[in-house]
Parts: sequence; C-alpha cells; structure tokens
Amino acid sequence: MADRQGEDETRTSVESRAMVERALEGESSARAEGEGEEELCANRKKECRATADQELLEVLAKAEEELREHRAKEDLLIKRRPLLFSVKSMQLTQNITTISRQN
Repeated sequence: MADRQGEDETRTSVESRAMVERALEGESSARAEGEGEEELCANRKKECRATADQELLEVLAKAEEELREHRAKEDLLIKRRPLLFSVKSMQLTQNITTISRQN
C-alpha cells in the first residue's frame, strides 16, 4: 500500500510538474504573442507617422507653391502699376485736352 501511495504521489507530482510546464509554456507563448502584438502596434504607429509626415510634406509643398504663385502675381502687379498709372494719366490728359478744345 505504501508503494501504491508512493506511486500516486509520484504520478501527482509528475502531473503537477507537467501542468506547471504547460502553464509556463502558455504564459511564454502568450508573452511572445503579446510582444508580437506590441511590435505590430509599434510598426503600425511608425507607418501612420510616416504617412502623416508624407501628407504634411505634400501639404507644405502645395502651400509653398501657392505662396510662390501669389508672390509672382504681386510682383507682376507692382511692375504693371506704373504702366497702368501712366495709361490712366494719358487718358486723363486726353480727356482734359478734348474738353478744353470743346470749350
């Protein structure tokens, strides 16, 4: 009977040890999955940041182009302003001359 009890204790001990090992393996694989998920999450964050950075760069480039176009239009208007002024001045002079001739 003592042998039987010893066998039962040994079997229980072996089963307990096996359960502990399975639990540790499960915990280890769960950690590995968790680490894999963390790595995936980190990679997704990097991809999102890269995409956002790229979108911001595109918006910035578009804004810079619009600013250059706006400045070019302003420069053109500034260069034309004296010409427009002289044309208006000539028209006024002609109008004054025409009016004075009529009188």
